[in-house]
Amino acid sequence: MSGGAAQTTAAAVGPLVFLRAAEPEVLELRVMLVLPPGESPPPCMVEGSGAITPILLDGWSGGAAWAYDIALPLAAVERSVDYALGARRFCLTLPARAAGLRVAYAACNGSSDEGPGAPIQVHRNALWRQMAAEHARRPFHLLLLGGDQLYADAVWQSVPALVAWARKPAAARRTARLDAADGAAIRAFYRARYAWLWRQRDIAAMVAAVPTVMMWDDHDIFDGWGSHPPELQDGAVHQAIWAAAREAFALFQRGLSPQALAPGAAFGWSGRIGPVGIVVPDLRTERRHDRVLGPRGWGHLATSLDAVRGARHVLVASSVPVAHVDLSWLERLLGALPVVTAFLDDLRDQWLSPAHAQEWQRLIALLSGHAAAAPLTVVSGEIHLGALGRIETAGVEIAQLTASGIAHAAPPRLYALALELLARRKLDRGEARVAMLPLPGIGRRFLRARNWLALDVAADGGLDAAWHHDGAGPSPVLWRDARRCGAPRVSAAPA
Repeated sequence: MSGGAAQTTAAAVGPLVFLRAAEPEVLELRVMLVLPPGESPPPCMVEGSGAITPILLDGWSGGAAWAYDIALPLAAVERSVDYALGARRFCLTLPARAAGLRVAYAACNGSSDEGPGAPIQVHRNALWRQMAAEHARRPFHLLLLGGDQLYADAVWQSVPALVAWARKPAAARRTARLDAADGAAIRAFYRARYAWLWRQRDIAAMVAAVPTVMMWDDHDIFDGWGSHPPELQDGAVHQAIWAAAREAFALFQRGLSPQALAPGAAFGWSGRIGPVGIVVPDLRTERRHDRVLGPRGWGHLATSLDAVRGARHVLVASSVPVAHVDLSWLERLLGALPVVTAFLDDLRDQWLSPAHAQEWQRLIALLSGHAAAAPLTVVSGEIHLGALGRIETAGVEIAQLTASGIAHAAPPRLYALALELLARRKLDRGEARVAMLPLPGIGRRFLRARNWLALDVAADGGLDAAWHHDGAGPSPVLWRDARRCGAPRVSAAPA
């Protein structure tokens, strides 16, 4: 099979500021630039640190990725730190080492029908501009991006070899192979797509000004990755796409050299910033149609939670909501039909899918064991709605805050209404009880508008959440978590 013409990154990309590691009193950052072929990296100067030596992460026909590693100690008070790349200057805001943490959370940054070559509509990044305005008013210390930063589904229409593969009979698709040119074309697709995304001015302003931790979800690979039948996912074609998407994610969302990736390694992350612990599991690398996490993933999640013990509040970023409406009955119904629908993949992605029932129980038991020591909150995206959930189990309560998408359009009104009706019924599974709560001020359980979250975690473990959105009325939806370290109880949202 033949791959077609390669795409390039064209102009420069970045800087992107990645949070590599976080100890209670030190943040380790990586600043990354992607430059056109042959262009030398500019000098990087950091206030209080002097010049930083650039590191070559990767080079290809379309450009080269350069990184600058910076360690910044936290002080007794919040402070600003300037950094410069040549003549360009930027500013980061660091939290006080014993004070609270201000976090922006977003997910679902686009749609499947956009990409290089199409004009960027002015409304696309309206919420990124909204976030930047909020950052200017009160700076964020951390930007968490919870999945689907990139919508790469167009890989199936953009690479000629994949277009030809999709036209083959089912039996031929299972045995098809790609040649080296095809693999190069797939890799070029992902790199060009990321370059197009990160060059967008409103997004670029935030990822250059706030240390960021990103985790992928299915669209960063392609729609439904991990929930497809094994004969497809394990086939040579799907694996070639997976390998290219993984390399591109590592570079463009984590600032990692693709050549340094160990086989089978996942991207789970954890750290502690002052009194706040942050755990970001990788729910895609080991995902199969019948599991979310494999042995490595479960081990990493347990180790990560142990590593942030002593924090006064723990944020767990699960790309897929842990508390949501139970649609297992619909999945069973669609699964019994003689044809497979695209919606079935979305249902199988959910933690509450029948395929993941035992894993969900295992997750709840793991989280509740830590929520007994300090408040624990799950933040998620994926569903293109804002939502507030509560999980009660083992004498503790876990809050679920869902925010998406920052750029993806809200789902149809009828779909949101159906979820609203279904969410009125509480879910009991084993010893856990799940409830979707009315959002304060709007009275509904789902915010049907593009949205993102601003989280203020106090030094004593309290948390204020604000869903910023572009729906009717400019005011954010505000919710205050009454839990404090040593008294892990959630305040009820008003009806």
